[in-house]
Amino acid sequence: MLLLLQTMSAMSQAVSSEPATKARGLLAHFQAGKLLLGLKLALPVFSVLEELNVSLQARNATISGMLQAVNNVHGYLTQLRSDEQFREILTSANVQIAELDLEPR
Repeated sequence: MLLLLQTMSAMSQAVSSEPATKARGLLAHFQAGKLLLGLKLALPVFSVLEELNVSLQARNATISGMLQAVNNVHGYLTQLRSDEQFREILTSANVQIAELDLEPR
């Protein structure tokens, strides 16, 4: 994330090019801590769904195996919705927001 912020900052320094304007807009969004929190919340969901997609599209997949995979993902996603999991992700995001000196808004 730090490299991304540094790159966007460098690109935004160009005076009046279209990429510089876009970089300034993206940098403003990336400097908001809520974007980092959103990414941290979305990552486990998309990761497990990507694994499910691969599993469901496997040539050797069986109906019973597919149903079990879906049930496993459902259970995992239900677990992610707990207050404890949210607190862990929020704490992790707050630490990273502080480390990167982002705006915690």
